[in-house]
Amino acid sequence: MSKHKYSIFYDDEIDSHLKKIDKKYWRLIRDTIEIQLQLEPDVETKNRKPLSKPPIDNRWEIRFGVNNCFRVFYSINYPEKEVWIHIIATKINNKLLIGNEEIEL
Repeated sequence: MSKHKYSIFYDDEIDSHLKKIDKKYWRLIRDTIEIQLQLEPDVETKNRKPLSKPPIDNRWEIRFGVNNCFRVFYSINYPEKEVWIHIIATKINNKLLIGNEEIEL
């Protein structure tokens, strides 16, 4: 766990993910990513968890928003002090909406 500031980068697909989310939430998404992931992206909390235990490939998930409807999947590059955002999704009931894709959970 580190207290050093991490740079945040976004995969190219993120634009297509955001286009399917109401624009009024974009600031909340950006602010949450910056606040929660710049200093301690690898600290587990109630709404931030590694996707596997132990976090084999440094992939994590953070949940936030009304009823935790937003999901951000990211990975951590420790040597470069980088957080890479791979997916921004919306969870509605038992479905995860990623851009034009719908995944049944």
